[in-house]
Amino acid sequence: VSQSRYAREGIFHERGFVIACNGHILARIKDEYPAEIEGKIIAKDGSMIDRKYPNWEKVVPYNNLSAVEVCIEKVKESVRINSAMKKSKDFTPVYCKVSEAYYNPKSLLQFMSLCIGREMELSMWHKDDDGTSKYLIASNSIGEKLLLCNCLYKDGEEGKIIVA
Repeated sequence: VSQSRYAREGIFHERGFVIACNGHILARIKDEYPAEIEGKIIAKDGSMIDRKYPNWEKVVPYNNLSAVEVCIEKVKESVRINSAMKKSKDFTPVYCKVSEAYYNPKSLLQFMSLCIGREMELSMWHKDDDGTSKYLIASNSIGEKLLLCNCLYKDGEEGKIIVA
């Protein structure tokens, strides 16, 4: 396990924000916390992780963003369908399509749930020149940011697509 993975598994406290990542979603959310944990990483069990938090700002784009919209009801529907499909012996994966990118429905629902009540604007960013890596980004005026990486589904692969 890499040193940075240990650090990513905790919550980093920086300048009035908490930064956390679950492998799919990177979140920077405004929060109040005790001054003594400023600059520290706290694990799920409450212990302190004595490592440097990875440079999360390096992966967050700030320009070349395209505005997008997501229908939360379609995302919820895709999660329900995906759950039902998993119980079937003829399992076919379900993907949510947002603009030109495909997302895991459960990860997209978690991402959208974090946006609720935060007045977030949604954008899409193409990381690679060939357009394969696309990030869904939510941001607001107080500096909160969320970033969701797309899954590597390609047009024509087996799977049920729900346009969100």
